[in-house]
Amino acid sequence: MVGGPGDVAISVADISLELGEIRVLIPVSYICFTSSVESATTTVLFSLRDTPFLPSPGRNRFTVIGCDTLGLVGGISSASDDGSPCTGTGCCEASIPTNLTALNVTFPINSSSVWGFNPCFYAMVAEVGWYSFRRRDLIGQLGFATERAKNGAPFIANWAVRNGSCLEPRNYACVSTNSYCDNTSNGHGYLCKCSLGYEGNAYINNGCQDIDECMLREQNPKYKELYPCRNGICRNTQGGYNCKCLSVSAAVMISLACFLAMQLQRKRHKKEKDEYFKQNGGLKLYDEMRSRQVDTVRVLTEKEIKIATDNYNEDRVLGCGGHGMVYRGTLDDHREVAIKKSKVINDNCRDEFVNEIIILSQINHRNIVRLLGCCLDIYIPMLVYEFVSNGTLYELLHGSW
Repeated sequence: MVGGPGDVAISVADISLELGEIRVLIPVSYICFTSSVESATTTVLFSLRDTPFLPSPGRNRFTVIGCDTLGLVGGISSASDDGSPCTGTGCCEASIPTNLTALNVTFPINSSSVWGFNPCFYAMVAEVGWYSFRRRDLIGQLGFATERAKNGAPFIANWAVRNGSCLEPRNYACVSTNSYCDNTSNGHGYLCKCSLGYEGNAYINNGCQDIDECMLREQNPKYKELYPCRNGICRNTQGGYNCKCLSVSAAVMISLACFLAMQLQRKRHKKEKDEYFKQNGGLKLYDEMRSRQVDTVRVLTEKEIKIATDNYNEDRVLGCGGHGMVYRGTLDDHREVAIKKSKVINDNCRDEFVNEIIILSQINHRNIVRLLGCCLDIYIPMLVYEFVSNGTLYELLHGSW
C-alpha cells in the first residue's frame, strides 16, 4: 500500500454507519534534498480498487507543502486551483475528482534551488481543514512528517454496499426494523440508515433503537434546541416524542399550589416574628408604656430596620466591637439614627432589657445620646439611638463641635 522503504500500516480512526464514512490516517509522501540534485523520496500508493470505498471529493483536498515544487496525485497538479486556502506561498491545494480508485502521490521533480532553507517537500490527500500552513513546516529534515503528521494525515473515504441499489430487492442488507435504504451520492451502491427518531446499526436485526429525546434534553442543553418543548411536558414515544402543553386546569392548579405555598410561608414567617416579639418582652413593653404613659419609645419592625440601613449595607457601618455592629440609618420620617445590632443576648436579662428601654427613652439631656426605639421581632433585639455627628467627647461637652 505504501511504496518506498517498506510498508506502513494505515490506522482506522473513525467509522460512521449513518454517514457511510471512514476516516483513516495515511502517511504523507515526501522528497528531501541533501543538495540541489541529490534526494531521498517516499511516495504513497493507496489503492481502493475492488473495495466498497471511494475517496470523498468534498471532504478531502490534495495538498503540497514546499517552495518551488510540484506534486501530482493521479495526474492532478497541486497548482491547478487558484484562490484555495493554501494560496501558493509555501503550500498549494487542489480538489480531487469523483470515482478516484487509486492515489499515487508523487513529485515530478529531480532538482531543487531552495534545498538550503527548504530541504523537504510534502504531498498528501487530507481531510479539508486539517492542515493550516506554518513556516516551520518548510524547515529541517522531515520536521512536518515527524511532528504534525507523525501518525499520518486524516483521509475520508465513503463506503457503501456497491453490488446493488435501492431500486432492487433489498432483503439481504437493511435487516433492522425502523430502517430504510438510501442510494449513495458517491459512486454506485446504497446505504442502510435508521429511520428518523432511531439510531444504531441498520445492518443487523433490531439494530435501530429508539432515541429518547426527552432524556437527551435533560442531559445536555444543546438538545433543547434540537428537540424543542418549551413550557410543556416532554414524553418519549417510539421514533419521536410528544410535547404536551399544560391544560388550563393544570395551569390553574399549579398557580393555586404556588399561591398557597407562598401564603403558608408568610404565615410561618409572621408566626415566627410574633414569637420573637413575645420572647423579647414586646407585650410587657406595651403594658409598661401604657401604665407609665410613655410615648417616647418607637417599636420598629425588622423590615423597617432593613429599609433604614439598606439591608445592613457595609457602607452604613459606623463601628463594630465585641458586642455587635452599629449602623447609620434613616427612618421613614427622615430622622438620622444609629442602630445597634448586638451579637448575643442573655435570656435571663430580657425582663431587665424592657425596663431599661423605658428608663433610657425618658432621659433627655444634651450630653447623653437618646434612645429612640427598638426592634423586638427578631431573635436578638436591636436598639435605635439618635445619631450624633462625628466629634470627640470633649468637643461635644464644651460646644466646639
